[in-house]
Amino acid sequence: MKIRFLTYISGENKDFTVGEEEEFTDDAAHRMIVRELAEPTNKKIYTDYLKKLSEEKLLQEENEQKATALLHAKELKEKREHHQAQIDEITHALGDGATYYKSYVALAEDLAKKESTKNENSNDSKKDDLSQESKGK
Repeated sequence: MKIRFLTYISGENKDFTVGEEEEFTDDAAHRMIVRELAEPTNKKIYTDYLKKLSEEKLLQEENEQKATALLHAKELKEKREHHQAQIDEITHALGDGATYYKSYVALAEDLAKKESTKNENSNDSKKDDLSQESKGK
């Protein structure tokens, strides 16, 4: 990118005077423009360069966010595995693994069977009560 110097600058190999124009790499030119040592000779080229920088920065931020999300996901998976191991230990200690590892459907069926058995037992005890009352009369 070609820039025009706004101030006198002395370099290792060359001195630049006010108003002198010189071609530099885009990055070097940008650093001097930002420090107000020079100005771009072509505003459109400089504007395009700034857009490119902005896009690169956005892409870098997106990539950093993705990397952070991946790291966080890994941490969450590790936590889940740790907690699952603790649950497995507790389940084993309590001896209720058969119930714990059943699917919700199987648990619902077991509950329905228990309710059915409970109702049958309740009906049987009512019949027994009625038969004993009738014997007692």
